[in-house]
Amino acid sequence: MKVKIFKWANVLEHCGQDVIMLKAFQDFYNQLKYCDWEIPSDIMKSFRTADLVNCEGQAFNRLVFNIGGNKYRMICGYKFGTNKV
Repeated sequence: MKVKIFKWANVLEHCGQDVIMLKAFQDFYNQLKYCDWEIPSDIMKSFRTADLVNCEGQAFNRLVFNIGGNKYRMICGYKFGTNKV
């Protein structure tokens, strides 16, 4: 399942004029857009420093990405859907 990125404009807005932060998030984005995950352990293979957070009772579980050498963090929701043929 390919990764869908929502609200990337918000990330860019948050980085603002901080070129170091912007470079770190752009590098992260460039890695992320080529990911193809089927199960949560696939995420960990792509991003070994990421942390999976199980949020029972919530619509989405959470994933904490360490970005820019662990200088920044991004908390994302994730949900694997069913593949239909």
